Amino acid sequence: MATEERTKEILKELHTAVTNFEEDDAVKWAKIALAEGVDPFIATMNGLAD
Repeated sequence: MATEERTKEILKELHTAVTNFEEDDAVKWAKIALAEGVDPFIATMNGLAD
């Protein structure tokens, strides 16, 4: 399970990748989020939809 600090870092990087249309980075950070135990709903709502 990712620490709160690590979760924030992952979500920030995921958000940046999506808003900059960096498909490969978005996939990379989504996979990291899942691998490190970030809740998929949180990743979607805070990383992608924010």
